[in-house]
Amino acid sequence: MTLSMTKAVVAGNAIYDVAKRAFAALKDFTLGAIQIQDEMGKTAQKLRLTVKEFSELRHIAQLRHFSLSYILTLSSRTK
Repeated sequence: MTLSMTKAVVAGNAIYDVAKRAFAALKDFTLGAIQIQDEMGKTAQKLRLTVKEFSELRHIAQLRHFSLSYILTLSSRTK
């Protein structure tokens, strides 16, 4: 095997490893997003909120550095 062939094999293996890790990360990201959406849907349903309403409350809590349970407590007082 010549030096240039060896370099090509090493480069090919490096590209394969990067692509393999990228696809694994994409798979984990996608499955994680689906799992989060499922959990949000179940939690919203338990609270008798739409997913959009629950998502908005969660976002408000994150912006204000409050716990979501605190925001939910405040919102239940106003009903």
